[in-house]
Amino acid sequence: MGLLTLLVHNDAIKTDPKEIYGWRVYALACSACFGGMLFGMETGIIGGVLTLDNFKEQVDPVAQVIRDGTAIANLEQRLWSRGLG
Repeated sequence: MGLLTLLVHNDAIKTDPKEIYGWRVYALACSACFGGMLFGMETGIIGGVLTLDNFKEQVDPVAQVIRDGTAIANLEQRLWSRGLG
């Protein structure tokens, strides 16, 4: 806990149980941050692909509206299923 005492500037670290400062807490926090980063990256990629001129040329306008809606609905469905599961 030597490095952690340099980062936390209060007396709570002295009275808190040592288990809450273990490696599992940091692993959980890092995995949550990594998941948020992947979500943002996927959202940015989908938004970028849908606005590409090459993508718009290859897909007719009616199919493009259907494809855009399907991509967004698929993303939202995966978010709900991951959040509930």
